[in-house]
Amino acid sequence: MNSNFFSLSIALSALIFCAHFSQNSSVEGKEKPKINFYGELYDTTGRQYNVENITISGMYRQIPFYKKPRKATMSPDSNTTRIDLKETVEILVPTRDEVAIVSTYKNREYITVEVMLNDPQQTRNDYIIEKSRKLYCDEITDAGPIEKELSFEAVNKIVINGCKPREEARTNNKKTTTRSCE
Repeated sequence: MNSNFFSLSIALSALIFCAHFSQNSSVEGKEKPKINFYGELYDTTGRQYNVENITISGMYRQIPFYKKPRKATMSPDSNTTRIDLKETVEILVPTRDEVAIVSTYKNREYITVEVMLNDPQQTRNDYIIEKSRKLYCDEITDAGPIEKELSFEAVNKIVINGCKPREEARTNNKKTTTRSCE
């Protein structure tokens, strides 16, 4: 009897111990990128935000964009262009009747985007991107950064003003137009 009580006590103590330490007492947001791309976000509500830590689905390098196929039965990933945010000045989401242009290929939905490159000619290219891709960034406020997650349907335009190492972003609020972040 005494050994059963002892075994039950140990099992109950272990259960309580494991339950206590499995709880996460702090809430953490999405992991911030090593490079802080900052700029301006214009959304479909007509608002403009100063933002930092800009990524597309958590990426700032080698982001896949696709050329629009001629037929809906063709796969867009047969013509992929991978773009880094440091090569980009602006990503615009064109609209038709104030709604993002959505196309379907191989039963997947894509949104039309226009990417302006960071070259002397500011070359513009039309692409499509998966509708499921999200734009992540932090809105800069006096109270501190507010995490934002937007579907490309909710974005009018994102402007990349520059980048800096993440550590510098926390200690230095002045904007620089450095594009050599790596």
